[in-house]
Amino acid sequence: MELIELAQTADFSSPAAIEEAIKQLAARNGLGFGDYQAVARLAVTGTNVGPSIHADLSCFWRERVRRGLERFQAAG
Repeated sequence: MELIELAQTADFSSPAAIEEAIKQLAARNGLGFGDYQAVARLAVTGTNVGPSIHADLSCFWRERVRRGLERFQAAG
């Protein structure tokens, strides 16, 4: 899953860096930011609602984000 790769390599140092990484991934695949945001939020937090995706992802360490995405993919 591309989001797992992103969680392993993306810059988590700022909201802008997280947003840019997701936008670049979406653009490479001809999709929009929201297409990835919803999946990432659900995998990491277990819900589709919450603060900005940047807040959700920056609150968690890279490893926790990756594990959440892998669990989501396996349940898929």
